[in-house]
Amino acid sequence: MSKAVACPEQLELVRRIRGTRGTRDRYRVDDDAWYRSCRREADVCAAWADSARSGAALPAGSPAAARLAAMGDYFDHVGRDLATSAERWRHVFGAR
Repeated sequence: MSKAVACPEQLELVRRIRGTRGTRDRYRVDDDAWYRSCRREADVCAAWADSARSGAALPAGSPAAARLAAMGDYFDHVGRDLATSAERWRHVFGAR
């Protein structure tokens, strides 16, 4: 079972609760698991945008610099959209 939940655990969709004295581990899906996962992915997009922009220091006007700058802009917008959407839907689902 622990191998099967490795990916969802890494994505913060489930949380492992360690068993004590040889008892089995338990897994919990928190109420805000989807929100936390989306926020994490928004942070990943921000990191990609920063990395692309730092690589955009290639020779000015070169095609590679232009592609990296565009990539940085893309991930910046996607990350902000994801973060905004996560916040909006958190309030919708939290009101239930």
